[in-house]
Amino acid sequence: MKHRGVLFYPWDAVGADGCSTDGFEDWADQSNLNALAVATSYHAGKFIRPAAKSGPRVVFPEDGTVYFQPDQSRYGSVKPKVSAFTEKVDVLEALCRSGRHIITGWTVLLHNTRLGFEHPDKTVRNAFGDPYPYSLCPSHPDNQHYAVNLCSDLGANYDLKGLSIETPGFLPFAHGFHHEFSQMRSNLWLDHHLGLCFCDHCRAGAAEAGVDADGLKRKIAAMIDDYLASTDNLSQSDASTRLANDRRTNSDLEAYINYRCETVSQLVARIRIELRADCELFVIPTTDRPTSQCWVEGSDLERLARVADGLEVPFYEPTVEAVLRDAAETRITVGQNARIRGILRPGQPDLNDPQDLTSAATGLSESGVEGVSFYNFGLLRPHHLEAIGQAAGAAKALKPAVQSGEIK
Repeated sequence: MKHRGVLFYPWDAVGADGCSTDGFEDWADQSNLNALAVATSYHAGKFIRPAAKSGPRVVFPEDGTVYFQPDQSRYGSVKPKVSAFTEKVDVLEALCRSGRHIITGWTVLLHNTRLGFEHPDKTVRNAFGDPYPYSLCPSHPDNQHYAVNLCSDLGANYDLKGLSIETPGFLPFAHGFHHEFSQMRSNLWLDHHLGLCFCDHCRAGAAEAGVDADGLKRKIAAMIDDYLASTDNLSQSDASTRLANDRRTNSDLEAYINYRCETVSQLVARIRIELRADCELFVIPTTDRPTSQCWVEGSDLERLARVADGLEVPFYEPTVEAVLRDAAETRITVGQNARIRGILRPGQPDLNDPQDLTSAATGLSESGVEGVSFYNFGLLRPHHLEAIGQAAGAAKALKPAVQSGEIK
């Protein structure tokens, strides 16, 4: 397996001196890793650092900041803010300058609550007109300009071998905000309909494609209202059936979903065009399960694989069998020639057993997945970090039966 990496936050890569990355890179070498995916743009969080040898045990990163030095002249009304951490030490620059590993930028695009509160007119708006500040709408031209230039900026000013972009589309309704409260059970049907964006730009774009967007907005709002006023408590199975029936019986809804997928694919295509030619672009299409359901976010796997250089799919599953089944379904969807890398999550709630992690990594290699990365260095306990080394070593030694879509 030619790409063996780890995702991590910049503060987890520095030593006790607060600036040197030598110790982190030594660990990567000892763990059979050749690629490092550093967060370059991220949202808020609350992270426990089990294996930290220095610094805080619990970290609250600044919301919606970037971990590189941007060229602000590239941006329009939506501008990146440099984190206080990066004002002191540019970990991305240090790792690129070191030259010891493949360096990629793990880049969150439109999931940005800070920017959402600064620009409420540019956020997703549901069927009732309520704004979702954590989700910048990919239909808005200003957000598109921001996303394209964030990526091209990174490629132009840092010696990156690639970008892995996350949240280029519409975030699911259930995707995190702070202190979320609801005294009713969520389900796929309700979450999908609440997650649909009906902002001015989405409605105008869909209308150009022949969709009665205003009528659909009213209908979705009425359906949600009826459900909230009822005593229904849909099971996930019933919710999935109801959503499928809505898509089958409402041509405007199906066309609206397709419009969303086309919007996201076109945005990714623009990023690929503007990004430095020799900087690979991989798309993280979703972090939800199963991967095949990512259309709710505007992620069409086949289209994204075609306009980018490949997909980097989080196979976040609790068993080896589920990981490999998801990978097989993804391959069927995108075709034999598409490039796929995978992300595995050691520890709870996924592959807690070290042997399972190794089996998943080697199984992915045998299935034609060209690389695997592990999520996430700073969040893992010491024995999970040891398991990464074992899994990466086994994947490194294994000659894949299938590579880049060609049967060997």
